[in-house]
Amino acid sequence: MEPARIKLYGLFSLTKRRYVAQQACAVLLVLILFVVWYFARPILDKPVARHGHVELMDPSVADRPVGQYPELVLLATVLNAVPLIAGALLLAVVVESVIVLRLFARKDATKQPPTTAPLQEAQDKAHG
Repeated sequence: MEPARIKLYGLFSLTKRRYVAQQACAVLLVLILFVVWYFARPILDKPVARHGHVELMDPSVADRPVGQYPELVLLATVLNAVPLIAGALLLAVVVESVIVLRLFARKDATKQPPTTAPLQEAQDKAHG
């Protein structure tokens, strides 16, 4: 019997096994993002949060305030939001998984088991 397939987002035809594998990979990638952020945060946070100035190799620009580097302010803002972004991604994965797994369950429930009526009739004719 062929496994049930659904169209995910109306584009991709997936089996339940493949969908669960993809969701597991998505969760793993989000967790890796969080772990990398956790260990890189002290290194990346140091110039912006602790000193208020950018530490650069060129001493002539080292005393400029961080506000003069809008890219660094944006980077620091994004890095500080990584836990919120990771949490939102995990929540989205969970909500989508619940919806899609319900679709798989509904599709499995509507599948009719193969009938043995023709086989039974053939056996009855052979014996009778």
